[in-house]
Amino acid sequence: MKYIFLDVDGTLIDSFDYAIPQSANEAIILAKNNGHKVFVCTGRPLSQVKKLDLNLFDGVICSAGAYVEKNNNVVFQRIMNNDEIKQIVNTLHKYNLNYILEGKYSNYYLENGVDDFMSMFRMYDPNMSWDEMVSNLCLSSMSDLKDDSVFKITFYTNKKSIIQQVEEELKDNYQMIYTEHDEGQMMEIEIMFNDCNKAEGIKKLIEHDNILLSDTIGIGDSMNDYEMIQECGIGIAMGNACEQLKSVSNMITDSVSDDGIYKAFKKLELF
Repeated sequence: MKYIFLDVDGTLIDSFDYAIPQSANEAIILAKNNGHKVFVCTGRPLSQVKKLDLNLFDGVICSAGAYVEKNNNVVFQRIMNNDEIKQIVNTLHKYNLNYILEGKYSNYYLENGVDDFMSMFRMYDPNMSWDEMVSNLCLSSMSDLKDDSVFKITFYTNKKSIIQQVEEELKDNYQMIYTEHDEGQMMEIEIMFNDCNKAEGIKKLIEHDNILLSDTIGIGDSMNDYEMIQECGIGIAMGNACEQLKSVSNMITDSVSDDGIYKAFKKLELF
């Protein structure tokens, strides 16, 4: 039996409509019928992951390893406390950066940061309206943040030098994860605890289930999948993955839009 961990964006789906390709859906069902366990493993918070058909999966790892759930039971969670949030937010304010607090139930945005946020996501869907983005990404105004838990903070900038400055100030406790774009393009930078990543989330889950790391398979496409691809028993990069990820993978499959999940499962004889 294998434990299979699937990234979402660029791996399981390639658009904001959360539609899993029919071939990937079939592959997951066939693998599960063959006795394997299949999990979502994503940087997205739980609020967004719930837009998928979670009945298809055995559990979820969200917020890049900070939240782990199996069969609707919480296995592990690493929540940012108020002091930690304040430290990060004060640093981001220092550089006039716009950011989002990623919670369990919603994602909380600054109202004066809407333009930067739209600039980032319109690279993927230039026709998306703000109302559509609020719905698709489960956004709420920062003023609505009350009793929710914050697992991760994401900020936006088109200046790599700013990322380096923020990273230098927060490096003792936090890491910056992002995929580089061309100079001048808006980038999305995830701020996470130094001891949180997808691989660590996977380890928490398999320790809970008494499964060996050698019996795991990780599939992804971007830099927040790096540790997962390196540390799983088999690490697979999508055909559309960044080159850094391909360089550490055991196998490269086709892109998400070209039945990459199905082809990888078939090659590994998971069904």
